[in-house]
Amino acid sequence: MIDWGIGHSIRTVGLFLLGSVLFLACDDALIVNQVQEFPSEVWSEKDTLSFPFHIEDTLRPYDIYLTMRHTQAYPYMNLFLFVGTEFPGQAYRRDTIEFVLAGKDGTWLGEGFGRLRYNGFLVRKALVFPDTGTYRFTFVQAMRTPQLEGIRDLGIQIRESGTGR
Repeated sequence: MIDWGIGHSIRTVGLFLLGSVLFLACDDALIVNQVQEFPSEVWSEKDTLSFPFHIEDTLRPYDIYLTMRHTQAYPYMNLFLFVGTEFPGQAYRRDTIEFVLAGKDGTWLGEGFGRLRYNGFLVRKALVFPDTGTYRFTFVQAMRTPQLEGIRDLGIQIRESGTGR
């Protein structure tokens, strides 16, 4: 029997973990992955998050996801957002969306442990962008409170539709 020793085992596990991370990081279907943090975990009603991105392919459908991390100190079961969409050529559309963060019994939805929770929401499925060029999504918290506490970050992911998540 060969004794590989503890050093070999650590190297093997390390190489496996590195390979796994590199494999997962190489997601060709993911065309946008942006996150903006709130270092003080407070989202002011005056803060507008802006996510610009460029679209080249107007025939391919895309899925749009929002990601959010919040602490257990977040005081609400949901989150309302004003969403602005700026199209190439300066056309603009505004909408309001709601994300449910907790069940009716108050149990947090999503994933996480300790004081942080992570949620990912499919916002649009199989969206075909009408024009090539630079688009911009903007987000403003719409919770009717000047300082929304417990929000760690908000992100956006755009991936080719049908490629899974």
